[in-house]
Amino acid sequence: PRTLPLLPLREENGVLVVAGPFTSAPGVAKSA
Repeated sequence: PRTLPLLPLREENGVLVVAGPFTSAPGVAKSA
């Protein structure tokens, strides 16, 4: 998976996985 700068985000299978305090659990956001 690619590591995105500034924010603890990982892109897996075209989906951004949030790994940080922004969510209570690893959340997902749709990749543009």
